Amino acid sequence: MAAAQNRSTRKRRTRRPIAASCAPPGKRRRSADASPPRRNRGSAPRAHADGTPAARPAAVLRMTLWIENAEGEVLFGEGRQQILDAIDREGSLSAAAQALGMSYRGLWARLRNSEKRLGFPLIESHAGRGPDSGTSLTPAGRELMRRFAALEGRIAEAACAAFDDLWSSA
Repeated sequence: MAAAQNRSTRKRRTRRPIAASCAPPGKRRRSADASPPRRNRGSAPRAHADGTPAARPAAVLRMTLWIENAEGEVLFGEGRQQILDAIDREGSLSAAAQALGMSYRGLWARLRNSEKRLGFPLIESHAGRGPDSGTSLTPAGRELMRRFAALEGRIAEAACAAFDDLWSSA
């Protein structure tokens, strides 16, 4: 009971939008770390002097996708995907944490929690020095990344089609 209360009262972090957005190709953000565009806080568009309505400001659909278990705990999402990608690229947890601007402890905790909740390892570490040492993804970790990217792509495609259909007709 106390855990359920704690989960409902804790503050949720804001999530980054998925890479595939419905923005026109020239208007997409370059990376997930880019700051969001500034919003126009002015008044709503008004009619022109001749009575014709002013153009509606361009709208862009942004989405964030993550997978939770029945208790509402994150199993996998864009952040975990970025962590695994950095580990695969850098070959070590500390280098991946540094590349992502995270603490080693924070990165390790997210991985450990995901592995515990999923029930299988995502990474494997090889002690020592030399070409065989470091950290690499397990086959299950690679497959999870592949499936999550495919899921993101399908959902983004369907959401963009629905957005274009519904938003442009309004």
